[in-house]
Amino acid sequence: MKQLRFYQIGFYISLFLFVATLTVLLASGWPGTSTGLIGQDNGGGKGFAHFRNKLGFDHLQQQQYNYLLDDYKGSTTNLKQQLQIEQEQMFHILAEGAADTTSLEEISLKAAELQHMIRMTTFRHLKKVNAISNSEQRGRLVELYKNLMNESRPESGKGSGRNRMRHGQRNK
Repeated sequence: MKQLRFYQIGFYISLFLFVATLTVLLASGWPGTSTGLIGQDNGGGKGFAHFRNKLGFDHLQQQQYNYLLDDYKGSTTNLKQQLQIEQEQMFHILAEGAADTTSLEEISLKAAELQHMIRMTTFRHLKKVNAISNSEQRGRLVELYKNLMNESRPESGKGSGRNRMRHGQRNK
């Protein structure tokens, strides 16, 4: 019974670490690049600035979008910093070797709540972007959402793009 509990705790900690790492990668960028999916204004990357550049916004829409993007970044910066602190705290506890399941569960729940808050802020931002878009731009916006989601999805076999080196795969 204790061994089963140990494996359950190990599974949940591993799952949390996977989700936390994925969130950090999405927020700050993939290794070897300077672009992140969330809030990076690099012009041509896959961040929200990419939406502005690909949707064909007119001058007024660009101003509105820039305001929305600044508001989004302001809303999520503190949440991302808090999430980073929670993750570092969990890694510190695990590194000490005296991992108390109660404290790890508390930290995990705090981190999950922060991730949820970031996601909800992102959804609200996307709804606002949708509201300033015309019908033609909304169609392109849906395509951009789909592309973003497809790039984040693991592919069978040898993926391409961002996922090509997942799970120990090597380029041949």
